[in-house]
Amino acid sequence: MANGMGSLWVGTSGLQMSQSAMDVTANNIANVDTKGYVRQQTIFTDKTYLKLANDAAISKQTAGIGVTIGDVLHNRDLFIDKAYRVETGRNQFYTACYDATTELEDIFQEMDGESFQEILSSEDSSLWVAIQELAKDPSSSVNQNLLLQKASLFVTRSQAVYSSIKTYQSQLNTQIVDMVDRINEIGEEIYDLNLQIQKIEAGHIETASTLRDQRDVLLDELATYGSISYKELATGFVRVSFEGAEFINESEVNEMTIDYDKVTKNATPIWPFLGNEAVFDYTADISSENNTDLGKLKGLILARGVDWTGSGNWTTTYADLLYENANADTLVSLSASAYEDGIGMSVCQNGMAEFDTLVHGVVTGINDILCPNTTNTQNADATYTLADADGNVMYTMSDNGVIKDANGNTIFTLDAHTQDGVTTYSYTGKDYSGNTVTYYVKSLSDVQFLDTNTCCTGSDGNLPPQELFTRVTMDRYTVLTGADGNEYYIYNVEDVSDTSTMYTTMSLEINDTIEKDSSLIPYLAQNGEVDYDIAKALSAAFEEECLSLNPSTGGSWTYAQYYEQMIGELGTHGSVYKTTVENLDNTTASLETARSQVIGVSSDEELTKMIKYQNAFNAASRYINVVSEMIEHLVTNL
Repeated sequence: MANGMGSLWVGTSGLQMSQSAMDVTANNIANVDTKGYVRQQTIFTDKTYLKLANDAAISKQTAGIGVTIGDVLHNRDLFIDKAYRVETGRNQFYTACYDATTELEDIFQEMDGESFQEILSSEDSSLWVAIQELAKDPSSSVNQNLLLQKASLFVTRSQAVYSSIKTYQSQLNTQIVDMVDRINEIGEEIYDLNLQIQKIEAGHIETASTLRDQRDVLLDELATYGSISYKELATGFVRVSFEGAEFINESEVNEMTIDYDKVTKNATPIWPFLGNEAVFDYTADISSENNTDLGKLKGLILARGVDWTGSGNWTTTYADLLYENANADTLVSLSASAYEDGIGMSVCQNGMAEFDTLVHGVVTGINDILCPNTTNTQNADATYTLADADGNVMYTMSDNGVIKDANGNTIFTLDAHTQDGVTTYSYTGKDYSGNTVTYYVKSLSDVQFLDTNTCCTGSDGNLPPQELFTRVTMDRYTVLTGADGNEYYIYNVEDVSDTSTMYTTMSLEINDTIEKDSSLIPYLAQNGEVDYDIAKALSAAFEEECLSLNPSTGGSWTYAQYYEQMIGELGTHGSVYKTTVENLDNTTASLETARSQVIGVSSDEELTKMIKYQNAFNAASRYINVVSEMIEHLVTNL
């Protein structure tokens, strides 16, 4: 033991250290409900011992001079922190996907409180019912008006569904932009905290616990937006990478920016410091094994959709389920793998394309019956045969675009255009209003004419017959005057690179000619009699299994069955996402509990420590009193 006066220093250190420990404990208790606060723990250690003698035979003679605080631990488990951040990021990714599927389910099944399927197959308000009534008497003005009303309702409801998905895409786009701004804000805040922590801890005396807590909270939040990695340097500075790119380093924050599509204004996060490279690799398979399913930002982007082919197709149509790139000169059928690595990954884009496939199927199915076209068959000698519905040859066409009638007389020739080795063909004629128009076809196999041998007409008996659904900017046929002076009606084929030429949801309207006079719906045969077969054919079209869902799904379905399959597929995806989210909720909750056991504050435990340190303080105080009395006794007696 130290000498008498030195013993007072021992007691004093006990008082001081007990007081400091109580202060740390009180700080823990005060922050028991503070978000991100990490419990602090006081570690005591001996002060330097004094040497009393160096020549002791058995042991060195030393005397302790008290206790000091060796460290105030900032309790964290780095492994639990990392696991927690990975799982919260994964949770947010699948939550974004699940929210998107839920939204689309509401759009499809809750339009005006009714399921969209009712317009296809209900007993009282569907297009199907109107067609069944028309089959009973195609000449009835009541039945014709009913078909017109239900067709108009079909277009209106279809466009409302499609527009709702586009609106939701826009909402997701806004969230993406806001999220990128928040990520950049977090980067700046972490960088500023890094600098402050460096200044405080530079002398290796004080730990910037509060600032570290704030930085860890920001890292937790950043991990919910994407895949992050980080490393703390010896200086206390934390370097952070986001999606594999260096986000925060010792000198700066490499902020991400937004690349806006010129037409749609859709946002794509990019790294300016990497030559505007995209933040995310959208071609990578989504898997937990590769940690490519992390972050709400990526989840929102995939749910909204990506311009997979670089063609500007953010809003998709039926063509995106048929071709890998509808804007390409040469059309390539969409494979299952290309689908799964493309729009199949996007809830909104896939929903749009599948829904538009249904609308396109219904519209073209009805129009092709009301206004039938010739069948184009390519022959072995590179010629083409165009036949009517009964198989009778109406026209022939050579590979240079020369078109002849059934008697071999040339009626006109398509104009050929070759550029970069690709040949297209054009024709010029009159539209229904008498205006001169020119249209192009990419392949001679697309050339079709009105089947004037078997088609019906409306009450006016005029050709070409009126289609029920029209494209906003294009008539169904162009009127061509042949070399023989007769009129021919060439079908204006859909160009899948131009939505204005397609029977796609947002390019549709009801034929205004039929809206003015529903009796112009074709129902009269060539002999002027009512053709009951045309109404029966319309009815049969609704019972034909003619639509496939997507390249990954086999089988064909009727219109009503297709819709059920589409909603079922969406519900299956939603169920998978929901189950995944629930499992991840349990995982993150378990990790949060484990982390709380390390960093969390227990008021009962801290109060126990407070009592311990208070008793230690009292003991040190009594120790000083005893030493004081001893010294006083010695001085008085001497």
